[in-house]
Amino acid sequence: MKLFSMNKNNIICILFLFSFLLCYPELPDFNNFKWNKIREDKISIEYYKDNDITWCKSYMVTKYSIKEIADILEDKANYPNVFKRITETILYSKDIVHIKLDMPFPWSGRDYIVKYTEFSEDNIKEYMWANYDELNIPVEEDYVRLHRAAGKWRLIELEDGRTQVEYIWNGELLGDFPSWALKIAWKEQGNEVLNWLIDYLDNK
Repeated sequence: MKLFSMNKNNIICILFLFSFLLCYPELPDFNNFKWNKIREDKISIEYYKDNDITWCKSYMVTKYSIKEIADILEDKANYPNVFKRITETILYSKDIVHIKLDMPFPWSGRDYIVKYTEFSEDNIKEYMWANYDELNIPVEEDYVRLHRAAGKWRLIELEDGRTQVEYIWNGELLGDFPSWALKIAWKEQGNEVLNWLIDYLDNK
């Protein structure tokens, strides 16, 4: 006795949905986090430990439109000109990007390979990234690979034409970076990244 039957179109739809779920970033629901504040100012910075990952968030309201900011974030090849700690971005495809980071002396540089996905709804745009190891790119000397790199940009268009920018990332640094200095590093990164983004827009 047949319990169910599927035609060819149903099978194709299921396979498509399954492949989409496999490539979609496995990010937690950040809205449910009870964030702990590190800094509350023009740029606010928070963190929250979810299982064994500490997620960090920095956010601010800018005078720029959501389109102006989205144009910068979508141009991944230009990231080294925007974010001063990024020394190189290598695009293996439109959505798969290898990012190399400079670290303060005496620590080795960090790098990670991630796959981006985008989401838009009404007045919100999101750019999510999650670790992508399938290319088997070797780790270069003097670099530490961040194998669980993940996060997202969240842009919220406000009624007056301004935009709230949220930057969320996995705060893991690995290597010999001391645990006691992590909060200092998160505060520095959250502040730097948003300031560099705004400086770039100011100077365009």
